[in-house]
Amino acid sequence: MSSTPTKRSATVIKTGYAQSAALISIITVTFNDPEGLRSTIKSLMESGPGNFELVIVEGADPVDATAESVLLEILPDFPITVVQGRDGGPYDAMNRGIIASSGDWIWFMNSGDLFGPEVSMVQIENLLRNSNSSWLVGRARVGQGSTARLKGFSSTADLLSGKYTPCHQSIIVRRDAFLIHGLFDTRFRISADYDLMCKLGQIGDPLLTSVVLTHYLGGGISDTRVIRREFESATIRLRGVRKISLVPKECLRFLVRVVRAVKS
Repeated sequence: MSSTPTKRSATVIKTGYAQSAALISIITVTFNDPEGLRSTIKSLMESGPGNFELVIVEGADPVDATAESVLLEILPDFPITVVQGRDGGPYDAMNRGIIASSGDWIWFMNSGDLFGPEVSMVQIENLLRNSNSSWLVGRARVGQGSTARLKGFSSTADLLSGKYTPCHQSIIVRRDAFLIHGLFDTRFRISADYDLMCKLGQIGDPLLTSVVLTHYLGGGISDTRVIRREFESATIRLRGVRKISLVPKECLRFLVRVVRAVKS
């Protein structure tokens, strides 16, 4: 796997009983957020039993007992891996989680993110077991109250052209895909997940489900640092472009999106 995580020290702690050959590794990145972590884990438990493991990446430095205390409170006997130690940002933390995980599929649900109320782990596992695709994409509910909206997958062509980007909480990726494409490219501070999705989309379409896989509030770094996000996304789309005529078009798209974001 490329994009090696930073060399900052990390402590790996395993709790609960051992479960071999987990189908899904759920990776949750957190940073001194016990309430967010608690809500994420509780929503996971509401999705029912399943063949999955939980990997918590706690980036607090100095390390405290936040993650461990929450986990022991809610899941005293569940198979959990806790990776503790300062990291180089969210994608570096997610890379650490991938390395510490063992499941055939990887699902990122960070601290404060919630699993959709209609999610059944048994149903999701059945979809994955019967899939020949490298990734699964579901729907996401973004925001809350009257302003909440649903995001669904339109097409791979729209993804590659930048018209649509799924949130990483609504995709589940086969572990083998990381062996082929490498880990998240941490040179992209905001759009490394979009970079991975483009690599996946260039090889094949995802398996689609109408299930709302996640509910999150939005307002994260990708929503607040729009210029950086659009610059990174344009860089990703231009990578490997052999037709020079496409470059001005992509540059114009970048400027239009930045202007729209500033006005909104």
